[in-house]
Parts: sequence; C-alpha cells; structure tokens
Amino acid sequence: MKYLGIDFGTKKVGLAFGIKGDGLSQSAIPIGTIVLKDWDGAVSDIVAVMLEYNVSCIVLGNPKDQKDNDTQISADIKKFKRFLELRIKKPVVLYNERLSTKDSIDYIKETGDNKYDLDSVSAAFILERYFDSLEN
Repeated sequence: MKYLGIDFGTKKVGLAFGIKGDGLSQSAIPIGTIVLKDWDGAVSDIVAVMLEYNVSCIVLGNPKDQKDNDTQISADIKKFKRFLELRIKKPVVLYNERLSTKDSIDYIKETGDNKYDLDSVSAAFILERYFDSLEN
C-alpha cells in the first residue's frame, strides 16, 4: 500500500511518500514541502501528489504531549483532517508525531543531509513510526 505522510504546520506542510506491505520492505522518503496559504490550495497540492504517487492512505501527524494529550495545534490538525477527508475520499489516519521535529533536526545535523527541509524529513519520520506501529 502507498502512503503519504504529512507534517502539518501553520506555515508549511511537509510531505513524505512511503510503501508498506505487498511483500515490500517498509520505507518512507521526504518528497517536499507545501507553503500553506490556505487549506483549499494545500488540498489541491496534496491531491496532485497523491495522484503522482498513486497514494491510498494519508498519515497526518498530530503532536501529543508527554502525557499523550492533544497540543495547541491539535484542534487545527483535526479540522484539517476532516476538511481533507471530505475532498479526497481516502482514509486519513492521525498519528502521534511527538518529537518528530527534534528527531529531524538531529538527523539533519548528524548526517549533514540538507537535501530536504525539516518539514518533509519530519513527515518521513511520522510515516516510518506509523509503519513501525503496524508491526506491534
């Protein structure tokens, strides 16, 4: 199955593509960032990426705090999830993205790999962790 990972922010939306199942090993790679001007434009860009990569499911990061409670941006993310679902008619799964930005910063510093921006690397971390959760 082909997935699109999304790291939703107030200014940018990071994207990652991943495959899980069908005898293939799981993998997720950063594929880019959308500058968020409005939700309609973001959804149009997301739909274009979904068509390009033949995506079946979206994994949308939702940052939780250390006690597994929603954070300040969680309400907006949940609204965006509903907005997206109404327009794409594909499953959208919320997944806890706690520490994905920190881990992305650490990854970029350690590897020196700055080919992709922080938001798309975070989206790849979200997707990889979602894949790991399916194994448990």
